[in-house]
Amino acid sequence: MGAGRNLFVIGLLITLLLFAANIFAEEEEEIIAPVPAPVPAPVPAGSRVTLSVDLHDISVGSPFTLSLLVDFSEPNDVTVEVPSHTGVLTIDRFVKTPRALGPNITMTHIEYRFMPVIDGEFVMGAFRITTPQGITETQPVVLNIQRRAIGPRFLILQLNWEGAPRQASTGDRITLMLHVSDSRPESEKLYPPSSFFMPQVPRGVILSQVSLSQQERAAGYVLKLTLIPLAAGDFTLTARTLQHDNIRYRIPVLRIPITERER
Repeated sequence: MGAGRNLFVIGLLITLLLFAANIFAEEEEEIIAPVPAPVPAPVPAGSRVTLSVDLHDISVGSPFTLSLLVDFSEPNDVTVEVPSHTGVLTIDRFVKTPRALGPNITMTHIEYRFMPVIDGEFVMGAFRITTPQGITETQPVVLNIQRRAIGPRFLILQLNWEGAPRQASTGDRITLMLHVSDSRPESEKLYPPSSFFMPQVPRGVILSQVSLSQQERAAGYVLKLTLIPLAAGDFTLTARTLQHDNIRYRIPVLRIPITERER
């Protein structure tokens, strides 16, 4: 009787020990179980970008325009990283403006005007466009830059600024006009569009292009601007030389001292 009872007690202890060992093993497995790796956040897709440039007529000394149309409505939130072009091109002008393509569609239009300085084939790398939607890179562009021979009919035309005051104050509204001196017969006077002569806009001013009337064009004006100085200092447009076909246009420097408006 005593021996049987002892065997029962021993069996019960063994059962309890095995049960406790099984529970401990399950808890240990839970403790050392690997933690799943975090899932990386998806990379946002960049805005759609359209690049356009006329590759058929690029030559040394003659500016050409490259445009980017970015599917994003706020130009201030669009930045562009220009590919390296040192020694091959210089930037003659840069413009970034909103462009309405419909009643509810507005995009950002970015325009670069480059001036080739050497001839040959040049691969211009990708433009990198960043918006709050992400980053987009364009495809590289192959430029075949020609060197035009200056023949006997090569012509130099001098341009002059008109309407510039000797001094102005902040907030003044000034109309500036660029006039070309051309002694050729009227039938031979054919000039590039006004945007060809548009300068780089300095800081601290509002400088916008105004459409020329038919009479102004007939009188030899090629560019009309409205200037509103916002800060005191010297407003300066540097001297430039532009070439189009077999004509070289020489534009002189323009400098207007700007004073603070008295209150």
